[in-house]
Amino acid sequence: NGLSSDAVVKLRDMAGRTVLSFYVAAGGEATIDTVPEGTFMIEFATGREFSPVCGYFLNDMASRRFVKTETFETQIQDNYTNTSGLEITLNPVVGGTAQTISTDDSMFERD
Repeated sequence: NGLSSDAVVKLRDMAGRTVLSFYVAAGGEATIDTVPEGTFMIEFATGREFSPVCGYFLNDMASRRFVKTETFETQIQDNYTNTSGLEITLNPVVGGTAQTISTDDSMFERD
């Protein structure tokens, strides 16, 4: 998270249900070792004063979604197990190819 605001990242299945959610401090990193298999939309919200009870930021919240979905899967071939991996940045980077769009903050807050 190269942004100056903290963030919450959510992976949603294609039905819109949150399957994974995690917090990333401004300038920080997060590593998630176990992601369920499937195709997911990745959304994130930034802001100040995150409320763990409410699950959203109390001030200056803004939410975005990556345009492209991501698929995580495990493949087994010749006694080798290969699992999908992904590294994302929440801030624009030179040469980056990911695009995001603004989303409705109230939709981010659901589940």
